[in-house]
Amino acid sequence: RFGHSTLPMHHAEPACSRGLHWLLTPLKWLWWRIVELLFWCQFRLTGEQLPKRRIEVDLFSGGQILTYEFRDMCRRGQIKYTLGAISHFQEDGVVLKDGSKLEADMVLYGTGYAKTYDIFDKSSVQQLLDLEEDGLWLYRNMIPAHLRDLAFIGCEVSTFNNILTHGLQALWLQRLLTGKHQLPCSMDMQGEVGRDQAWKNAEVFAPYSASDYDDLFELAAGSDSNEAKAMAAEAEAAVKLLT
Repeated sequence: RFGHSTLPMHHAEPACSRGLHWLLTPLKWLWWRIVELLFWCQFRLTGEQLPKRRIEVDLFSGGQILTYEFRDMCRRGQIKYTLGAISHFQEDGVVLKDGSKLEADMVLYGTGYAKTYDIFDKSSVQQLLDLEEDGLWLYRNMIPAHLRDLAFIGCEVSTFNNILTHGLQALWLQRLLTGKHQLPCSMDMQGEVGRDQAWKNAEVFAPYSASDYDDLFELAAGSDSNEAKAMAAEAEAAVKLLT
């Protein structure tokens, strides 16, 4: 909760929270500069290793695995690093786009992957998904606004705690399918998706926030506090089982 409170303010925050965020803006800025300083000291970042964007903006752009092995191997001269992209291969190495050459006996690819939605018919279903360059924008990160009978669980969102996130999504969907709560109309769903998209694109920020967790609990349990507690217990039990 503390970390969430220091990040860019969610667009759906109430007026009192907005005022508090505004008043604490200098402290939030100072906090993240301290975090950057800690990383700078721990990993001894220099020159081109220093990120170009602020950490609170870039924090959720990908997965983070904190390890000192790379730093220590660089210091011992066991490995060397170069920032760049490969232009073409030669028999004894690679040539980078800046024209420099790296001799290599072997090249290992760590390129990740790209999602494909070819499982869905291109002439009908894919058009209703409103697929964009940066992926799918879904209501509650689960349901397409124009295709309400389809749900994506655990594949269109990533957080610091994916087990909790995906468990909450599954519980929310279970309550939707059993009639314990209802979807709004497609226009309202599209409006909420648009507000989320505008906010997240402007902040270059996390695909999921603590506000999303709150909403999932509230929407799944409604006004029944006992049901909310039961749902929290289910989520906690699921996390313990999977961990």
